[in-house]
Amino acid sequence: MTAWRQLPLRARLVVLFSILLTFALVAVGGLALTLLKSSLVREVDRQLGSAAQSLVDAAFSDAQGYGGATTNSALPTDYAVVFATPDGREFQRCVRNTCIGLPSPGGSDAAADLGGPSLTGLDIDAVTARAGEPFAVGGTDGTSWRVIVAPLTNEYGTVNGTAAVALPLTAVNATMGMMAGALIAVGGGVLALTAVAT
Repeated sequence: MTAWRQLPLRARLVVLFSILLTFALVAVGGLALTLLKSSLVREVDRQLGSAAQSLVDAAFSDAQGYGGATTNSALPTDYAVVFATPDGREFQRCVRNTCIGLPSPGGSDAAADLGGPSLTGLDIDAVTARAGEPFAVGGTDGTSWRVIVAPLTNEYGTVNGTAAVALPLTAVNATMGMMAGALIAVGGGVLALTAVAT
């Protein structure tokens, strides 16, 4: 405290102003990052909601064969589609338009190599409780995914399983990283200019 009081008034004002400016920059930067992430995730959710049914329809034809790895050109390369039995056991996975039927020989190992979202709670009760709301999960390769799940019904309306459609958050995380870097650079520049000017 004694050393602080020995500083000239101008120096103390500069220090206090710099501290307040730093807090303001951190608060504004944090708010900007929060709003940006919220907007980007909403866009991913919108894409999932609009594409889910057509992707499930396109992928389900491959789910009938339980064969080895197959390429489904009707599926976009950035989505994942997963099917499970009513009790939640995954039986087919499509990632980057490659589909694996898990009951096939080596299917579980092939599905793990295929990657995609790490999913649990795909039974009918858990899926129904989600009420179509998107949620985030980790991936088998460390990538974050946004997922929407729904009961899988046949042409007669009978529920015979569940389906999950997912998009990776790689682009969202990359944008957030660039934005954070830009905010740090701008904030550092503002503080440096303030220090020089005062």
